[in-house]
Amino acid sequence: MHQFEIILALLVAVVLLGIAARRLGVPSPVLLVIGGLVIALLPGLPPVEFEPRLIFVVFIPPLLYRAALTASWRDLRANLRPITLLAVGLVVFTTIVVGVAAHALAPGLPWAAAFALGALVSPPDAPAATAFLRGLVVPRRVGTILEGESLVNDAAAIVAYRMAVAAAVSGTFSVAAAGPRFVWVGTAGIAVGLAVGWLIAWLRRRIHAPEIEATISLLTPFAAFFPAEAVGVSGVLAVVACGLYLARLGPRIVAPDTRVQTEGMWGVVIFVLEGLTFIFVGLELRAVLGTLGAYSTRELAIAGVAVSVATIAARVVWVFTASYGPRWLSRRLRERDRLGSWRHVALVAWAGLRGADSLVLALALPFTTAAGAPFPGRDLIIFLTYIVILMTLLVQGFSLQPFVNWLGICDTGETQRLEEAHAREQASAAALRRLDELAPGLDGETLTELRARYGHRRRRFGARVRAERDGAEEGLARGRRTAVLELLEAERRAPSARPGSRSAAAGIALMARPAAPPRAADAWAGPAAGADELDQLVYLSHLIGREPGLVQPGGGNTSIKLGDVLLVKASGTDLRTIGREGFARLSLAELAALRSAEAMSDADMMRFMARCMVPPDGRGPAPSVETPLHSLLPHRVIAHTHDVATMSLTNLSDPTAERLVTELFRGEIVYVPYVRPGFPLARLVGGMVDRLPRSAVGLALAHHGLVVWAEDAQECYARLVGVVSRIDEYLETRRRGRAVLGATPRSIPDAEVRRRCAELVLPVVRGMLGSQPEGRVILHFDDGEDILATLGAERLPGLVRRGMATPEHILRAGRLPLWLDLDPSAPAERLVDAVRTQLAQQRSEYEAYHRRHAAPEERPLDDWAKVVLAPGLGIITASRDKHGAVTANLCYRAVLATIANAEALAGFEFIPEAEVYAFEHWPLERRKIAEQDAREHTSRLVPRQVAVVIGGGSGIGRAAARRFAAEGAHVVVADLDHAAADAAAREIAAAHPDRAVAMPVDVRDDASLAHLIRRTVVEFGGLDCLFYTAGQAPRFAGVTDIGREDLQRQLDVHYLGAVLAIGAAAGVMRRQKTGGSIVASVSKAALAPGADAVAYGGSKAALLQALRVAAVELGGDGIRVNAINADQIETPMFRRFVEERAARSGVSVEVQLEAYRRRNVMGASLIPAEVVADIAVLLASERFRFTTGDILTVDGGLPEAFPR
Repeated sequence: MHQFEIILALLVAVVLLGIAARRLGVPSPVLLVIGGLVIALLPGLPPVEFEPRLIFVVFIPPLLYRAALTASWRDLRANLRPITLLAVGLVVFTTIVVGVAAHALAPGLPWAAAFALGALVSPPDAPAATAFLRGLVVPRRVGTILEGESLVNDAAAIVAYRMAVAAAVSGTFSVAAAGPRFVWVGTAGIAVGLAVGWLIAWLRRRIHAPEIEATISLLTPFAAFFPAEAVGVSGVLAVVACGLYLARLGPRIVAPDTRVQTEGMWGVVIFVLEGLTFIFVGLELRAVLGTLGAYSTRELAIAGVAVSVATIAARVVWVFTASYGPRWLSRRLRERDRLGSWRHVALVAWAGLRGADSLVLALALPFTTAAGAPFPGRDLIIFLTYIVILMTLLVQGFSLQPFVNWLGICDTGETQRLEEAHAREQASAAALRRLDELAPGLDGETLTELRARYGHRRRRFGARVRAERDGAEEGLARGRRTAVLELLEAERRAPSARPGSRSAAAGIALMARPAAPPRAADAWAGPAAGADELDQLVYLSHLIGREPGLVQPGGGNTSIKLGDVLLVKASGTDLRTIGREGFARLSLAELAALRSAEAMSDADMMRFMARCMVPPDGRGPAPSVETPLHSLLPHRVIAHTHDVATMSLTNLSDPTAERLVTELFRGEIVYVPYVRPGFPLARLVGGMVDRLPRSAVGLALAHHGLVVWAEDAQECYARLVGVVSRIDEYLETRRRGRAVLGATPRSIPDAEVRRRCAELVLPVVRGMLGSQPEGRVILHFDDGEDILATLGAERLPGLVRRGMATPEHILRAGRLPLWLDLDPSAPAERLVDAVRTQLAQQRSEYEAYHRRHAAPEERPLDDWAKVVLAPGLGIITASRDKHGAVTANLCYRAVLATIANAEALAGFEFIPEAEVYAFEHWPLERRKIAEQDAREHTSRLVPRQVAVVIGGGSGIGRAAARRFAAEGAHVVVADLDHAAADAAAREIAAAHPDRAVAMPVDVRDDASLAHLIRRTVVEFGGLDCLFYTAGQAPRFAGVTDIGREDLQRQLDVHYLGAVLAIGAAAGVMRRQKTGGSIVASVSKAALAPGADAVAYGGSKAALLQALRVAAVELGGDGIRVNAINADQIETPMFRRFVEERAARSGVSVEVQLEAYRRRNVMGASLIPAEVVADIAVLLASERFRFTTGDILTVDGGLPEAFPR
């Protein structure tokens, strides 16, 4: 096997071991060391030799440099004495103790070689200890000491190791000569490192190219190491000094984007180097084990255990002695540097796990001495080093978390938060000083705004540092937070914030991206003065409901017990908007019967709760299925959220999730295994109530969110935010610097390519997900940058197949997302065919899933899929209306965040497929959906349709837009007068939220028409009805007087614009394959000639003929095309027409109107525009599903305009 192939094979082994460690939920050092052992025992592997010097110079500099880069100079300086005692004193002590023990156990091992063994096992590996401590927040100072020790003792141990190796190689050693040389080598090495650091900093200040800077960062440790070694000083200390120097300057010389890229690069480098170290040792052990024949297995075992015990015992003895001894001897030290609890000392003493550094030093031992003889005991040293690492990882490592739990020393993180507040206060003060310098060049308004903003920040964070939590600044912060929430809500609901509008990307971001919950003190301003406890609950509900990171629309629950009455969020309400009337009221005395109920069907449960309602007449809102849970918990105020943080923590295997909850909260939050929501969950929790710890303030429900309780609403919110924040902080530590979903190899197409692709893809998706005609769907399209980056991750396709984050999401976002693997740059037909093929295949997979679980005669669901993921394009979500589609988007965003977080912890897991099917077909929920469908289709003419009304800003168009929306459609109000269209859309949205948007259009411009259709598709997913009622004021002139320009103006609007709009709309309908309806207003002028109307009448007649031709061409696609002959309709345009006619005839407007009234057989005067709107909606509805190529008149009966 060639050297290159060997390296590739070793890298594959490292990757596989890393994956296995993540899957098994064990720290990677354990599996790596075991993997190395397995490799050592595998038969048939070729012998592999590595040059020791090469191992040292390739591995040691980057490992030391990375540790130095991540060290905090301030923390090192603040804890210099304990770090020095551990990093220098303990290294020397361990070297001596282990060396003596090794020499005694192996008499043939020279003292120099024995001390080399002691030196190379003396440095503990802080990352290994951190891997075992995951999920625990250890005291800040303990963590700082362990990290600082790991950095400095590596350098000290390597210096001691090299001195011992030099003695073993040369055969001589003189303390008198070594002492001054040690000082010179160390001091000069530090000076070289600082010089190289200065040079690198000078260079990086002048470069801003992330790829180049990352390469420079990778070369820096070698740039410090080799020059120092070349001049005979310590390259190790040069690397450490250089790293510490650059770490201190880093934020000032490195841009944020470069830091992010460099962090990722170093994460990969360290992972590969540490993994290869263990593999190399495994390969080396193959040869080592064959040369230890002089020792029996028993002797080797005794020696390995004895050296391991000596290593561990040396640390325990030294740590306790160095901690208490100096303080016992020095009163001044006792007063100046107070020692923390003995528990902290015990943790430092036990956290001495060995790892990759010791292995690198063992591999770097030379093969021969200066005299050419074999290095004494090299193979035995490597073997004993490996045993020490194995013993510390297995014994100390796996006992570390139970030991910390027993000591009870998890940190709350409050110290770190106060330090952060202090840093923010100082940063704000620095910003204000800089603002004073810039003031002469700023306008007054900008200067005032910036001074107010940064002044508020400085006072606010200063108040936090001084614990002035109830001062005026915190009150101002709370008020500002509340105002911002209200403004964000207004922006989210604004038509202009939706996709398809001018600011679509910003709108989607506002609506969809979950934000971290605020600090309780910042958010709780409280309801208005005089509010009662129910008002407090309403306020709590609104705070929770407005945070997408806590609940998604419609989800979550809140309740309060007032006297003998339980008030709980009612079914179908939303925490964002719930009012006092939105809470169901039930008798607690009646609900008490639930405690003794062993089983209860859903139907029985709902009937039982109906009997418990107050008053018992059933007129109040219906309680939700979560009501039993709230009634059986004996606490006054309860909040239940589906927050991303808790779902991340509980969408793991049960043992892992329970362990993490226990370690994070130590009884404050209790883990509850998954059972179906409703009575089963309430029954399980009811049985746990008496066994809950007294310190418990809530429950972490597996796959179902968080429940917290308190005596009042404000305390409940504070606890909720505290719990979620603690989980978020923990998740952040686990995610930091890791691409948990894998790399993003594919490039993201630019926005224009994505929009062109969406215009083709969305109608196909809409048609295939919606059954015709009852099951049409409305789509929401999200191509936010964060979504595109996530969808491009390599591991995501497999992860999303595991399920959702909570059963609630199944109802709103389906059981699983569909996946489209598309080439956005492909030709249109190929792209459309790919969508149809892939969706059809996934429909077949759904049907197979249905057959696995369905009862006989049970039909597959119409709403079988609600989320489609398309890398390079975005997320497409489907529902019965826009609100539901946006909700599905928000839910699936929460799912993606949950998956990423869960993968950072261990491995994302959801409930079993059979449970998913049961929840998806839960009779209680399916009955609600069926009832909603029935109401929709019996009371609405065009439910779930998308209608575009061109000319919708006024007159007939505006009336039609209102009527379409009232009959269940989603409406695009398009008009040349954008202000009029916007006013009409806002009027409709006030009565039918999320169902109308305004768009400008100029039908004389092909690009404007194409833009209208494209934006309609992006906004709602497709198009079902086009109502064309755009009009141009008539130009009255006889055939001898009319000009080409006059004719063209009429044709552009009434004929050319209409035909092009019909063609564009029909193209979308054909891609949907669900039929459609096209209706146009042609007026009587298309049928009855009138003097001086050659331009107007001719253009309308041409339109009528075009409609008939379109009916012939499109009938095979199920697209119906009809016309409306409307005359004498009360619209602004007809009023102007009457005024112009009256002026030309020399009569008053009233006389002219009377003439019009007399000419129709019914004697009708001005006809309301709503009558034409009724006809337009009827023609678009299923009631006229077999009518096409027709014309209906609304004119009171004009004989000359009767269709012939």
